[in-house]
Amino acid sequence: MSAGRQDLALLRQALQQGRRDDALALCRRLQGPLAAVAEFHSLHGFALLASGQAEAAEKALRRALTLQPRAPDVLHTLGHALRLQGRWEEALAAWQAALKLQPRLSEAASDLGAALVALGRNADAIPWLEQAVQGRPQNADSWNNLGVALRNLGRLPAAKKAFTQAVAVAPRHAEARCSLGHLAKLERDFSAAAEHYLHAFQLAPALTEALLGLADCLRESGRGEEAVAAYRGFLQAHPDHAEAWDHLGLALLSLGRKDEALDALRRTTALAPQRAAGWTHLATTYLEANRPVDGLAAARNASPLAPDDADLANTVGLLHLRLGAPADALEALRRACALEPTRAAFHNNLASALHAHGAHEDAIATARRALALQPDFPAARFNLAAMLLLTGQEEEGWQAYEHRAVAHLRTFPFPRWDGRTDVTGKRVLVHAEQGLGDTLQFLRYLPLLVARGARVWAEIQPALRAIVPEGHPAITWLSAGDPLPAVDFHVPLLSLPYSLHTYKAPPLASEAWRVPQDIAQRWAERLSATPLPRIGLVWSGNPAHTNDHNRSIPWDTFRQILTFSPATFLALQKEVAAADCPLVNAAPVRQIGPDLQSFADTAAVCRQCDLVITVDTSVAHLAGSLDRPTWLLLPFTPDWRWGLGRDDTPWYPSVRLFRQPHPGQWSAVLTHVLDALSRTFPQLG
Repeated sequence: MSAGRQDLALLRQALQQGRRDDALALCRRLQGPLAAVAEFHSLHGFALLASGQAEAAEKALRRALTLQPRAPDVLHTLGHALRLQGRWEEALAAWQAALKLQPRLSEAASDLGAALVALGRNADAIPWLEQAVQGRPQNADSWNNLGVALRNLGRLPAAKKAFTQAVAVAPRHAEARCSLGHLAKLERDFSAAAEHYLHAFQLAPALTEALLGLADCLRESGRGEEAVAAYRGFLQAHPDHAEAWDHLGLALLSLGRKDEALDALRRTTALAPQRAAGWTHLATTYLEANRPVDGLAAARNASPLAPDDADLANTVGLLHLRLGAPADALEALRRACALEPTRAAFHNNLASALHAHGAHEDAIATARRALALQPDFPAARFNLAAMLLLTGQEEEGWQAYEHRAVAHLRTFPFPRWDGRTDVTGKRVLVHAEQGLGDTLQFLRYLPLLVARGARVWAEIQPALRAIVPEGHPAITWLSAGDPLPAVDFHVPLLSLPYSLHTYKAPPLASEAWRVPQDIAQRWAERLSATPLPRIGLVWSGNPAHTNDHNRSIPWDTFRQILTFSPATFLALQKEVAAADCPLVNAAPVRQIGPDLQSFADTAAVCRQCDLVITVDTSVAHLAGSLDRPTWLLLPFTPDWRWGLGRDDTPWYPSVRLFRQPHPGQWSAVLTHVLDALSRTFPQLG
């Protein structure tokens, strides 16, 4: 064997054994003697490429091709050298030239296909990858890249077959396992997806998308705490991963940890301000946290990045609705429906905006459209019920209202009364289901059920037990949480109008509620020296109520009532917003709220008032039930029970309604109230 051949053999051996430094040293020694030998330059190029010197490798490989142009293996390696330099089109040309010389060079077909996938040219990649797997069916990378191309083109069943084949020939192929996880997640088979992701992560702990996928599956499966732990574990190693912070925020939001979610999502937008999803999720979380102004600011950052994102348009609409701006909400929600016309939730939200805007017939039609798209949509059915009841369409409204049961009502081990079964001599449990005001309003239906021959057990909130009238022989009162009796039927309290087919408000009993004598006497004595007229005030309700933004009045607006100075104002407000406390403390109003230890206390104070002025809270129902003069201040689109276009209500004869003339216009309402005060107490005006 000649010296040149021996040197080439030694060089090949060094490369095969992975001794790159030895190979490069040998190449330096042989550059002169073998300068005209093509194989030397090709081996030199391989050695340089293996050591990461792509530019020098290219030079050596091109020298080899100059000496021997028809060398498919050299062209194949040249493609890698060009790819590593980011010269993708030249790399593609080199691989295609190699395949033209040797069509069955599967490695070149595989690399060409993989490069096309990386460039987003998935359709172009598929023929080359199919050629690669036909030539070398045991090449798992080729199967995996074929799966990726098919998945990117939406050909999911074919992609799944390719990934499955990759795993079959190489069970430890982490990327293919991870890809199977992605497909299972798309199919919402989160259990299978989590198994694939976990396996992939165990095989390749550096494969970040596997750990993220696993955490996503935990979140989607409702395993929020585990998901949070997984995201935090990932972020310890990758603190600047914007997508992980984003998904952590969503997991925290699902657990109701809104402040933590906002922190995570703000971190997302700081890390990746050009990523639309982060801003969109931040806007949605601000909506959930009842911070609509901040939500709109986040949405404004998202909109230029995702101008055709229907979910973002929907969120913008809901944020405007939360701010009491239904006209702006309509614009955004109509856009959401136009972008994705088959999304029932968008049409339901549009119906809410139309309803808030006063376009009630259009709102009803839109709610029906949402139900046509998704008949099993309890929220839309409930929305439709409220609209029908508000507009006086009682029979259909109460029937639709029954669908709230699907969403949140309790279940019992005994049957629900359907309104048709004879209850003569039967024992029926009637259970409160919503707020205190709802219970106060609808307990008037109990005597009608008794008139059907039923023996009634009425389960109500503990706060109301002290004021319910005792002594009715057919009604036994229970507090929520008391042991339940053995009964024949149960029925939710607000189902009684539909079950009894009594849609108009039954009259209140003459003594619908009682105030314990000791409590009544204590408050009578305490307020005896308080000048008349005494006017009780409530300007806001429970801030957690979904409609509180619409029904409550900011103190800075409400306090104009206090300009009617001859009256003594008693604040019955149990909780005052922290920001308002200094203003309320300085106002000419006596704060009673902190001393109201029970609902019986509130009832006793209402009885000592000449007038109660309140927004739509349980106090309005209490004062009305006690037959006290009550002025109820209502938003433009009120809760369904107050109807439209009238200033009285069949539910409570002593209640007078004051309505906003346009959305958000509380000042006009309060001006009307001041005028009415002057007319009601002319001797003081």
